Amino acid sequence: MIIRQIRPNWKLDYCEIEVFTNGITNKIFCVCNGEEKEDKLIFRVFGAGSDKIIDREFELKNFERLSKNGLAAPVYAKFENGLVYGYLPGECVSIKSVREPCIVEKISISLSLIHKIPLTKEEQNQQPLIEIKLKNWIETLPNKISSKTGQLLFDEYFAKINLNNQFEQLIAYIKNISSPMVFSHNDLLIYNILLDKLNNKIHFIDYEYAGPNPQLFDIANHLCEYAGVDEIPNYEINGPTNNEREYFLKCYFLNFMGKSLDDFELKNLVKQLLIFESASHFFWTLWAIHQSNLSKIQFNYMQYAISRHKQFILLFNKFVEEIKKE
Repeated sequence: MIIRQIRPNWKLDYCEIEVFTNGITNKIFCVCNGEEKEDKLIFRVFGAGSDKIIDREFELKNFERLSKNGLAAPVYAKFENGLVYGYLPGECVSIKSVREPCIVEKISISLSLIHKIPLTKEEQNQQPLIEIKLKNWIETLPNKISSKTGQLLFDEYFAKINLNNQFEQLIAYIKNISSPMVFSHNDLLIYNILLDKLNNKIHFIDYEYAGPNPQLFDIANHLCEYAGVDEIPNYEINGPTNNEREYFLKCYFLNFMGKSLDDFELKNLVKQLLIFESASHFFWTLWAIHQSNLSKIQFNYMQYAISRHKQFILLFNKFVEEIKKE
């Protein structure tokens, strides 16, 4: 048994299991010894078919890399369809708390630390992860959606949309923006951000999509997640405002560069964020289409894909209009 190998001193009769329900890809369990409740193990069971869109070996390397840099819990074991790793204390932030100044400051510190992890020479010369992933996900889009509801929604919304053309236009604009490649988390939704009140810091969890990406993509992707992960997120009410974008950028670059942004730099970055936010929405659009055909978790992935794609269109067009003004 895995627990016996990792914690031979634990008495299995005293073990307690807590099921975490926030995930929309994997199933996660927390196991602790009733006699030593501070010592906990996290079991993550990969979602059915998720290996078709997630490179699990790459994820494990990311996990170990972050752990060596003191930015992730240690990995204790790997089994056929999951991982066992250490517990990081804290509670998930909410769509309300994630934008509070004191929390933004802590998130920006943790994000800047991840972005300072040196890239290998190979990573410095490769395409951004977003380009690699999007291309692969478009090429492997299912011909048919397994559920009738999913198929109906897909036909109703996506049938006349050329996703490949949109991908090519998106990448063309991104390549014209000079945002440095950094080691990125790429999935900073509210459930992957833990507020550790005892130690007054933020922990990031889940590194399935981590890898080299433009710096602004990781920031933009996080800001998009201000709206939460409902099947139809309310971006109009809960999405980031320009003031919130500016505040996050100020905090982040103060930590990353050690100096404040001037007004010109700030305005330019806010404008550039638009194309990267649209890229984030496109990324999770394709992800959700695939998940609608693979996942056994009760979540309307196709409806989520439609919601994200509508935001992609909105922000992409807004960015193009801004470019025309120059």
